[in-house]
Amino acid sequence: MPDGCVVDLDLVSLRPLGADGAPQIFRADLLRALAELRPSFVRFPGGCLVHGRGVDSLYDWKSTIGPQETRRPMPNLWGYHQSMAIGYYEYFLLCEQLGATPLPVVAAGVCCQNALGGQRAVAEEDMPRYTQDVLDLVEFANGSADTRWGAVRAELGHPASFDMRYLGLGNEDEITPQFRDRYARIEDALREAYPDLTVIGTVGPFAAGRDFERGWEFARARGTDVVDEHFYRSPQWFHQNVDRYASYDPAGPGVYVGEYAARTSRLRSALAEAALMIGMERHSDVVRLASYAPLLARTGHAAWTPDMIYFDEDSLALSASYHVQRMFSATRGERVLSVDAELPTCEVTEASSGAVTFIASGGDFEFSDVVIDGSAAAVGALAAGASLRVADVDPRAAAVEFTVTRTAGERGIEVHVGEPDPGRALTLHLGGWQGTSTSVLLHSDGVTDDESDPAFWTGFRTGQPVRVRLETASPRVRVWVDGVLHHDYERDLRPEQRVVVGVSSRAEGSEIVARLVNATGEPRRVRLALPVAVSPAEAIALSGEPDAGGPDEAFPGPVPAPVEVTADGIELSLEPWSFTVATTR
Repeated sequence: MPDGCVVDLDLVSLRPLGADGAPQIFRADLLRALAELRPSFVRFPGGCLVHGRGVDSLYDWKSTIGPQETRRPMPNLWGYHQSMAIGYYEYFLLCEQLGATPLPVVAAGVCCQNALGGQRAVAEEDMPRYTQDVLDLVEFANGSADTRWGAVRAELGHPASFDMRYLGLGNEDEITPQFRDRYARIEDALREAYPDLTVIGTVGPFAAGRDFERGWEFARARGTDVVDEHFYRSPQWFHQNVDRYASYDPAGPGVYVGEYAARTSRLRSALAEAALMIGMERHSDVVRLASYAPLLARTGHAAWTPDMIYFDEDSLALSASYHVQRMFSATRGERVLSVDAELPTCEVTEASSGAVTFIASGGDFEFSDVVIDGSAAAVGALAAGASLRVADVDPRAAAVEFTVTRTAGERGIEVHVGEPDPGRALTLHLGGWQGTSTSVLLHSDGVTDDESDPAFWTGFRTGQPVRVRLETASPRVRVWVDGVLHHDYERDLRPEQRVVVGVSSRAEGSEIVARLVNATGEPRRVRLALPVAVSPAEAIALSGEPDAGGPDEAFPGPVPAPVEVTADGIELSLEPWSFTVATTR
């Protein structure tokens, strides 16, 4: 450049060169960690991500391909900035490098119900264009190079098809009339243009409740191929639901468990996930696909916990959940075998003593007319962040009623009924998510879980009193806000399956894969009588303290475990808090 010349740079990208001299798209260590999971498919770009921040900013795949400087960056619902350095073309390339089937997700013509202004639909006059954008995505992935969007793919350097067989339509949507209308139009267009494509529908954000039931009813009525269930629940819930899919109809629709995790990055959560995965594998005639989520998180910049892989600019940390997923993927069976066993269960108990505690978590509040189990209690004012233990109660049979007025701040309060943290307790959140919902949470084993679906609410208005009543009559829990019933449910007190065994065969039945979870504090000796003669056998085990592991922390991987070959099977010793996989030949 000549002396005195000034150059303005709009975009700078620094990437290492690969062995072929071309700039690398993906970080080698992250790519290696993903490859070692041996994924069958990759879901991208995310779930809530595709909704943007409203109907005017739905994720637009077309703006993420082509030269980097022409791509439109944008923030998303989680508060992250997206440079789009990795766009749809790069996601397809990632799938190809991993040997995985691509499974992109698109919005079903509506934005997220949690966006500002609630769920809104693509305008009527814009629906033809939006539907065509979805059809164009399939053509971009699979069309020949002489089609319009197949030619775009070829110009980017990939003339061959990406062989996309699945498309997710919608994500955790509220099942409303406008959702049904927009979804049906898009699915109909996909069926007509691409009859061999498997469209995956959605049944709301929770594993039960109103939208779950409405979503399933809608999917059955339409004959949708597969529906996407999501659950982020406690380890207790996972252990209670090992046989969740035993009652599902294998005739369909099939189930894709598109997002699941047991709330924390601790070992106890990873073992709970392994237990439910055995249940999903056991009912693989119902559960067609499953994927843990979220997959990747930048250390110190994550808006969600847990995540499978944490990374910074230099290194990565593999969670206990990562090792569980890898142990499954590295030892896939081909045919599920029935297991005849008497396995112990763990009873779910409730706290029999505790207290009512008010917590001013979202501002300054004034409490008045407080009545607990029929007796008046004095509370008064609580400043933001303050808490007050008001009265002792039996959490199984308590009645709490009060008037509360916010005097400053923007959010709400919490009412804690039960043992002190980390004991067993219920917590009522008033003004939780974005200040516009009520919810009831369960605390157990140091983990917090949703016991009841959030109820949408106008939220606190500074200076306006709100009357609240909470009643527990085990197992029933009810909550009223200003005389309106917000929550009415029965607590799930089913026993937990903390010792779980799953067995499958492969290589035409000559090889056996056994998976064993021991999510208890006691070692256990297990003898498996197998349908074929075996020799040799080997095993690996992941174990440790139940609360070891956490966000940003690397968890030690599995190690070889002893296994004995007997005349009719194998014998193993299961360490406390362990997941063991044994294979025979």
